[in-house]
Amino acid sequence: MKPLFLAPFALFLLSACSLTERPLGGLTPTSGAQVASAYLPDVPADAWVPLEVEGRDLPLRALERSELGGDLGVKEPFPEYNRGSLSSAARIFLVAGSAADASYLQEIVVLRDYWLGEGYSPEQIVCYYVKPEKADYEADKKRFDSMATRTENFYLAAPHVLYKHLADVGRQNPRAVSLYINGAGKAPAKGSQEEVALAAQYPAFAGSYRIVLRGGPSGHMNERMRLEALRDGIDAHYLIFNAEFFAEALRALPPLCEKFIVLNADYSGGFLSSQLGDDGILRSLPNAAILTSARHDRKNLAEGGEMTQFGGLLLSALSNGSGPIESRSWRGLANEMILTSDRTEQSAGVPHRDRSRPVFFSSLGREAGPMAEPAVEVASVEAPLPEPVVERPSRNRQIEEEVAPPQAMEGERV
Repeated sequence: MKPLFLAPFALFLLSACSLTERPLGGLTPTSGAQVASAYLPDVPADAWVPLEVEGRDLPLRALERSELGGDLGVKEPFPEYNRGSLSSAARIFLVAGSAADASYLQEIVVLRDYWLGEGYSPEQIVCYYVKPEKADYEADKKRFDSMATRTENFYLAAPHVLYKHLADVGRQNPRAVSLYINGAGKAPAKGSQEEVALAAQYPAFAGSYRIVLRGGPSGHMNERMRLEALRDGIDAHYLIFNAEFFAEALRALPPLCEKFIVLNADYSGGFLSSQLGDDGILRSLPNAAILTSARHDRKNLAEGGEMTQFGGLLLSALSNGSGPIESRSWRGLANEMILTSDRTEQSAGVPHRDRSRPVFFSSLGREAGPMAEPAVEVASVEAPLPEPVVERPSRNRQIEEEVAPPQAMEGERV
């Protein structure tokens, strides 16, 4: 039996190698069928869809030996992932999609404690994370060790796990559901010819806005492993978290179910609008309130501390209120986040044209009303926060300042 996939002695290669630095001939193919039988026995046979042969012509680097094992995550000191059934009481979903440092996991733990303090039971709050790679674990060992004891019964932060759980909770006819998801955000590839070709060949992977949930069918997977799994015929729903697939999963919830969603990632506004500023697919969801940490053409630029910057600001804003998720004013929370995010990035020296600019959308009637918009110029860090300004009713408001497009496929290279 050949290796399932793809533990991190060549981590530097993942960030340094481009698409074309290594020949195609060194690729080690993987088998989606093997993954299905070993890790996903309940997956129907028709979930594995062969991809076009032309995909094999893409000039990709060879897989490293460390990638062939299928799971880059360390084993100790973390408990095993929860592989049990979802509680029928589940209503709040907290997803730490990245393990680059402990901040992503820590804010999930802190947010879980917050909602427990608001009266929710442990069965109502579902948490997801991914065990870090060895290099990332050792770089932030103290914090990861302190978090490890808090991850008992956490599920793997993998797209297919979250999608399945949303389908499961939908059958319980919930009144309201809340999701918080963090991770590395990706914008559609539009750089080199190879990246454009990759986006055309695998649009769900390289041609869409997405948040990288590092979990996959075999464990912690990097981008190169994820792409190879796609090339080997594994259905993209098992590997990719993008607006299209997320909207599909959310439609498993009853139409009258109120959905409160926060996406914390670079370019996460792309889940609400396209590259051209057109309305995104999530705007078609009924009874949904959605807040993203950055506009579709922006990054989360100011650094956080023990939590990500946006996660810390969100916790502070939530703490100004109380009660269940459906009783909160999410438009009010969004207005506070828009202003405090801008103020924080200004204090960090981020130029106005580059600030993250959180985005909010709601199809809940009671959430209608004016939205805050930071002033174009702020005189000083000590100046008071600007008053909210009513947005124009246009669905596709023009961007006032010219913004350089995001560099696609930044950071980790495939």
